[in-house]
Order: sequence, then structure tokens, then C-alpha cells
Amino acid sequence: MKLGEHEMKSNQSVADEIRKYMNYIYLILFAGITMWYYLYSTVLEYKYPYALYLGLRYALMAYVLVSIALVVWQKQYSTVLEPVFMVLILVSAGIVTYVVKDNAVIDFALLLVGAKNVPWKRIAYVYLCVAVVIQGIAYYAATTGIIADIVIQSDRGIRHSLGINYPTDMAAHMLFIMLVYAALREKKLTFFEITLMGVVSYWVYGKTFARNDFICAMVMCLLLLVVKVLGLCNIQLSKHKALKAGSILMLVAVVGCMMAVTFYDPSSALYQKLDTIFSQRFSLVYQGLAQYGITAFGSFVEENQATLGYYFFLDNSFIRIAIKYGWVFLSVITYIFYLCFNKAVDCRKDAMIVALLIMLLFGISEHHLIDIAFCPIWFMLFSSMKRQRKTERGQN
Repeated sequence: MKLGEHEMKSNQSVADEIRKYMNYIYLILFAGITMWYYLYSTVLEYKYPYALYLGLRYALMAYVLVSIALVVWQKQYSTVLEPVFMVLILVSAGIVTYVVKDNAVIDFALLLVGAKNVPWKRIAYVYLCVAVVIQGIAYYAATTGIIADIVIQSDRGIRHSLGINYPTDMAAHMLFIMLVYAALREKKLTFFEITLMGVVSYWVYGKTFARNDFICAMVMCLLLLVVKVLGLCNIQLSKHKALKAGSILMLVAVVGCMMAVTFYDPSSALYQKLDTIFSQRFSLVYQGLAQYGITAFGSFVEENQATLGYYFFLDNSFIRIAIKYGWVFLSVITYIFYLCFNKAVDCRKDAMIVALLIMLLFGISEHHLIDIAFCPIWFMLFSSMKRQRKTERGQN
């Protein structure tokens, strides 16, 4: 009996050692692929070789296969359906990638599934390192004239991109850097840091005039202040299981956006006013639905203004995913949000819950919801995440 127990412990220690090195491999692959997509969103002339990206991608595929095999072998899953869901994510993403020829979809799925048992905080650290360094270099290069600062004239003023491809993208990058930072800091987040995020958000708005991102940033700061104040009063929102009702909010948002566009009436004065406020998002999404419709696995959507001869872009993330990637993949993403939200509540991560809520608000008016370079919060789904300890009085 003792010999058997010793052998089991030995096998477990070997498996733990393998998993430790696999975590490092994943983080390297995650950093490399995130750099690829982040650089693509900038005006920086340097783009590392496509062959290197392909090498990282194929390595990630091999890693994911080995990871799933280890999960099944060691029975490291919460339910027997978890490995099945992993395969479903990969298969649906693979079909969408084949149909619409968009590698970002399968890359997103591979990174999502590959994050199994990788500590979430390490993923967040790596993302922040990549994002802050590239963002800083792009900003410096744009403000010193090394690269172009793409400038757009609008009725609100001159909009600067500051080294990124578009002003709104610049603001979105900054928003998600702050969201990941807040989720990483958790209860250690101070009033000063929250205030600083508000100041930075206002400065970004003054440069980009990205209204929707600024609103998201202000709501983020407000919710983080509420969480912080409640923490000082020894109240933790995520202790209340009723909060899990928030897990269906993405479904509500998807249905709401679909209904709003379905009943869109170009002749209605109300819709015309809303369309103006939201920078023609209603009419453009309505046009997209009429032209492409929603299929099971998506359609190729032409958004190149030079090719079309006119401006056309799908900014609403939910309808964009539905049209470009199909209702199957949208259903998968909606269920992933459901699981992420419940996991954040179970682990008592109030700051993560705030991040997930802001993601939803962002998705209504912006299109980067599942873009790797912008939103790594999805990768918390299968990652390891420690349960937050009993509420303690926070720091100032």
C-alpha cells in the first residue's frame, strides 16, 4: 500500500513539474501572438515576420492538444463536460476561420483553451508588459515625428491616434489596460490609483475624443470606487450569490441589440436622433444585417473603404460577431461570458466582475470585444484563479 502511495505521489510530482513548464511555454506563446496582433493595431513600421507568427501558431496548436490530453489524463476538470466544451470551442472557431478566412478567431480559441490551469495573474502580467511597452513606444514615436500620428477632423475637434491606427482604437487599448490592471490589483487597488485612471481616461478623451470609451472608463472608475468603499465597510458584493444573475447580461445585451436594429426605422425621428448620437452605428449595422444576414458560421464582410468606395463598418461587437462569425460562435461566446461571470463570483473577484460589466458596455458601441490585442479578460475562463480571502479593510 505504501509503495502504491509513493508511486502515485511520484507520478503526481512529475505531472506537476510538466504542468509548470507548460505554463511557461503558454505564457511565451501568449506573449508572442499578442505582440503580433498589438503591433498590427499600431502605425509602427516594424511587423515581425509572418513566418514567426505561423511558427508560434502551430506551436500553440500542439501545446493545446497536449494540454487537453493532460487535462483528461489527470482528470483536471471541474466537470466531465469541460473537455467537451473545450473541443466545441476549437471546432466552432476552426469552422468559422475556414469560412471567413480570419485567423484571429482560431487564435482566440487556442489561447482561451490553452490557458487551462495557467495562473490568471501571470497571463495578466504578460499582457500588461506587452501592451504598455508597445503602447509607450508607439506614443513616443508618434509624438516625436518618427511615425505618423493619424489625425481625424471631427465636429468634436481634432482626434489624435498617438501611434495607433485609429483614435478610437487608442482609447480602447487604454481602457483595457486599465481594466486588466484593476482586475490584477483586486483589493490592493487604492483610491489614488482609481483617481489616476480617471485622470488618464480624461486625458485620452481630450486627445482622441472617443466618447464611448470615455464613458466606459468613467463607469469603470465609479464602480471600482463603489467596490473600494464597500470593502472598507467590510462588504464584499461577490459574497452574495444573487449576483450570479449578472451572468445572463450578455444574453440580454445581444437580444436587446438585435431587437433595436431589427426594429430600426430610417424614417423615424427618434431613430435618426439616436443614429446621430451613436455616429451612424444603427444605420450601418442595419445595413450589415440587410446585406449579409446571420448564418451559422458567418460570412466574409467587406469593410475596406477603398474597395467599397464608401464608409461601412460594424461597430457593435455582438452583431458584428453574429454577422461575421455566425450565431453558433456568438452563442459560444455568450456562454463563455456566463461561465466567466459565475467564476468571478465564486472566486469573489469584485474587480473582475467590474471588468466583465465594462466589457459588455464596451461591446454595445465598439467592435474589439474578442480581439486578442484588446481584451485578454476572456482567458480567465479556464485559467487557475485563487479564491479571494475574507474581506479585509482596504488601503488608501
